[in-house]
Amino acid sequence: MEHIDGRKSHAELRPEVVALAKRLARKKPKGGKLSLRAISAELAAQGHVNEGGKPFAAKSVAAMLAG
Repeated sequence: MEHIDGRKSHAELRPEVVALAKRLARKKPKGGKLSLRAISAELAAQGHVNEGGKPFAAKSVAAMLAG
């Protein structure tokens, strides 16, 4: 069977990870923002990784923040 609507978004599959990524994107002492790779590293440090068990790609983090 085919899925007409394609893949589910990170927000649908893992809303808690998206919320954490958005929180991390806002939070940086002394101003500025964390990079996408820094957010990915922090998510991995807290046990949130992709389906392959690796840290999220920067593109995946950008998609989480855009959603």
